[in-house]
Amino acid sequence: MPANPFLPANGAATPAAQVVSVSELNRMARELLESALPLMWVGGEISNLVRAASGHVYFTLKDASAQVRRALPRYPRALGIVTSPQAAALRDVLVTLRRRAPHLPVVLYPAPVQGADAPVRLLEAVRSAGRRAAEDGVDVLLLVRGGGSIEDLWAFNDEALARALRACPLPVVCGVGHETDFTIADFAADLRAPTPTGAAELASAGWYAARAELAVLEPRLRRAVERRFGELAQRLD
Repeated sequence: MPANPFLPANGAATPAAQVVSVSELNRMARELLESALPLMWVGGEISNLVRAASGHVYFTLKDASAQVRRALPRYPRALGIVTSPQAAALRDVLVTLRRRAPHLPVVLYPAPVQGADAPVRLLEAVRSAGRRAAEDGVDVLLLVRGGGSIEDLWAFNDEALARALRACPLPVVCGVGHETDFTIADFAADLRAPTPTGAAELASAGWYAARAELAVLEPRLRRAVERRFGELAQRLD
C-alpha cells in the first residue's frame, strides 16, 4: 500500500499540539527555501514585462516547461480602480479597503461595466490608468464588477480590452462576477480574484499583514525600551 502523503514517514498523525498558523507555515517554507537554495543565476525567457510607476519591474521568467511570476507590490502607494461609480463592486472594494488598509489612497477610473459601449470605455479607462500611473502614484490596478448573467459580464470578454490589460504598465487584478464566473479579462490580467472583495483583499494583503505584525511587535518594543531604560537607570545610580 503506498504511503499516505498527509502523514509523517512513521505513519503517525500530527498531534493537535503541533498545529501551526498560516504565518508560521509561510515562515518555515521561506526558511527551508532560503537554506536549501544558495544565491544563483537563473536563465530563462522574459515575457509580460511591466515597469510600474514605483520603479519596480515585474515580469514572467519562463522556459519550455515552467514559468516563475513576480508577486504584486507588497506595499502599494495607491490603488487604481476601473469600474462604474454606481457599481456595488466599488462599494464592496472601498468597504474592504477601509477595514484592511484605511490609509491607502484610491483613484477611480470610471467606466460603465455593461452595455454596448462598455468594452471601449473600459479599455479607455485601463489605458488612462496606465498613462497617469506615475502622476497618480498608483502601483496596482483593480478591474472589478459584481455578479450577473453571462450577458451582463460580456464586456469583459472583449479582445481589445484583453490586449489593453496585457499592455498596461501596472499590475492588474481582475475581480469580475462571482467565484464561478470566468471571463477573458481574468486570464489577461496579472492576477484573478474570485470577487471584487477578493481583489481588494489581494491588493491590500501586505499592508494588512503589516498591521498585524506591528500589533505583535509594539509590546515587544515597549518592553525592550523599558528594560533598557531600567538598565541605564541602574548604571546612573
